[in-house]
Amino acid sequence: MFRAKIRHLLAFGLGTTTTIMAGCGSEWTPGPEIVALAAVSGLGQSGYTGTVVPNPFVVRAADQSGTAAEGLTVTWRVVSGGGSVSPSQSVTDADGLASTTLRLGATAGAQTVEAVLGRGQPVQFTVTARAVGAPARLLVVSGADQSAAPGATLADSLVVRLIDDFNNPVSNVEVVWTPVGSLAGRVSPTKVKTDADGRAAAAWILGETGGPKQVEATVGSLDPAVFVAAGTVVYSGVFAGSRHTCANDVGGVSYCWGFNDDGQLGIGEEAGGAGPVFSAPKPLASTGALTFGAISAGRHHSCAITLSNIGYCWGASPDGRTGTTSQTNAPAQVPAPSVFSSTSAGRTHTCGLTLMGVVDCWGSNQGGQLGDSARTTTRKTVDIWDPAIAIAAGGLHSCAVTLYGDAYCWGFNRYGQAGNSMVEEIAPVGLVSGGLAFMAITAGENHTCALSTTGSAYCWGDNTFGQLGDGSTVPSADPIPVESGLTFVSLSAGYAHTCGITSSDVAYCWGRNLFGELGDGTTQNRSAPVAVGGGLSFTMITAGGGDAGISPAIPPAHTCGLTTGKVIYCWGDNQFGALGDGTLTNRRLPAKVAFQP
Repeated sequence: MFRAKIRHLLAFGLGTTTTIMAGCGSEWTPGPEIVALAAVSGLGQSGYTGTVVPNPFVVRAADQSGTAAEGLTVTWRVVSGGGSVSPSQSVTDADGLASTTLRLGATAGAQTVEAVLGRGQPVQFTVTARAVGAPARLLVVSGADQSAAPGATLADSLVVRLIDDFNNPVSNVEVVWTPVGSLAGRVSPTKVKTDADGRAAAAWILGETGGPKQVEATVGSLDPAVFVAAGTVVYSGVFAGSRHTCANDVGGVSYCWGFNDDGQLGIGEEAGGAGPVFSAPKPLASTGALTFGAISAGRHHSCAITLSNIGYCWGASPDGRTGTTSQTNAPAQVPAPSVFSSTSAGRTHTCGLTLMGVVDCWGSNQGGQLGDSARTTTRKTVDIWDPAIAIAAGGLHSCAVTLYGDAYCWGFNRYGQAGNSMVEEIAPVGLVSGGLAFMAITAGENHTCALSTTGSAYCWGDNTFGQLGDGSTVPSADPIPVESGLTFVSLSAGYAHTCGITSSDVAYCWGRNLFGELGDGTTQNRSAPVAVGGGLSFTMITAGGGDAGISPAIPPAHTCGLTTGKVIYCWGDNQFGALGDGTLTNRRLPAKVAFQP
């Protein structure tokens, strides 16, 4: 008779033990070396068929005294459901723990896995497998709104996620990646199947030109997941409108962003009535066919001149402000004669300056802004005695500067914005008082500013918010000097604020600042020039604003500038995406427009 030491395996919590006999007919009673398995964690889970259960299954091996048993091999088996475990065997660690993970099988319902130590009774884990529904939505997870040099691969992969109607991930479904248009570049791979979390990813190699580009990810007939990125854009000019902004790049491509309720962005998108809003630059629909040298953005329309001096307009036109009474969502040529050196888009009218210095205006004539007292909207040639070199269309008034430096204004004049009295309307035209010699002029909603031949800034008209810049809020029908002692090289009048750039490339603004349109980091109105914050040097500045806002429901305003490094920054109201930084957040300091180096 002899005694053999062997281990007796027991699964705790199952209420049974197994006794192993050894020797010549004698019974061996289990001693302290008995080892058993117990479930530690992973019980009571649920998941979707074909996916990995969120938490691993963990068991612990210990003797009767509770001491961990290290170095024992636990075997894991799928009992039902058709899934798979990984690993199928695991060795207990110093704490007696061993674990595995389960990928559920394709059958919905209860699926069971068991852990076995030797010939002992198994410990079972049961998981509820839920069936995944049919693909319902393809969502953008990450990778949108990036930029890189033309021809480069974007830093972050494009990632989508496919879900069913209950937001469950749908795996093993093919996603097709498609660049939109010949300039978008290429995607690699072009097809990939979703993983267990419903995700699929691809790399985007941009095309060889700058500007916004688009890639679509599609699954069957579901709405595509759309990614927008850009080859970095280097700009040459920027032009602010009421609630939108347009710009040109150095390669001759034009862009607009902001509110598109009447097609004023010219991007070819159907106007949306109350939208849509595009908070980042979009190329004009004419890209590749037309190259614009300058753009003028009005309230619900925009106009531009090609390098060959042909005028184009787009947007709302119930009164003929684009040259016809048809609304257009893409640039359309102004009816002949359509050769101009510049155009200026006002609230509801447009003026054009011909190569011979003749001023033509068309659109609404509600306040006589077309140059006569008739209320007809037909195109009119303004009766100015000398050739003009600059024009400006404001709210309901218009102005021009002649070859000899004289300034003329006409139209609505309740606030003295015509510059020679405060009668209700000036028609056909009136000579701005003061005998000053000007070389440039700009018109806001109800005020006007001009740059003298000596670089001094003068303003006249409404001064409710200090937009005349003379240190007061008293209106003036005569040109008054801006209180600064600064020498300006350019001026731009917005809805109720004015901005200018000095000969040292510093930007200053004054007037209303409700939305941060002055760019000084505050919302405090200023009746004298204040420097725009950020320490930037500018070569161009453009003040916009007008129409109705959302919150508050008063006319919004924003400002944009082009730096000496050819980078556009915008600040002020951004309810409609007019700042172009990819958000709808108002900015009190300059914010860089998207898709730039």
